[in-house]
Amino acid sequence: MYKGTKDSDEFDVHYVLERITNDGKNQIYDTSAGYIYDYETWEKLEEPSLIGIIPRYNIISIHNELAKETPEDFRPNPMAAAIVLPEVEARYEDSTRDIEYLEFLKREIVAFKNAIKYDEFCDKHKEQIKQLRLLLNQDNKDE
Repeated sequence: MYKGTKDSDEFDVHYVLERITNDGKNQIYDTSAGYIYDYETWEKLEEPSLIGIIPRYNIISIHNELAKETPEDFRPNPMAAAIVLPEVEARYEDSTRDIEYLEFLKREIVAFKNAIKYDEFCDKHKEQIKQLRLLLNQDNKDE
């Protein structure tokens, strides 16, 4: 958990995930910004102050506890996947991410699709998916 010092002492306090890849790269997954940064780049941009660390086992424990309390919040949404995943997959080649990350993402998407029986779901709900995509595209044009 970091507190930024960039503009004021009241700058956002938020969580990031620090990860060291198999090849030794230190990366920051900043969900507030929606990006994965090289640690040094992120540090220069955000000028963060470390105010706490939550160990991995605590995060896993909290996740598991919440999943038991409200399992409906943790179920995959196949309809959302049917709308979003084709957009993600269409941009694989546009990615500026390193090849290791891209291959990992592809494997995760395949595993997720298998877990939710994605192809069967899409075949069964083809018309509804088509209508939702049209609505979303229309909404995006109106903005």
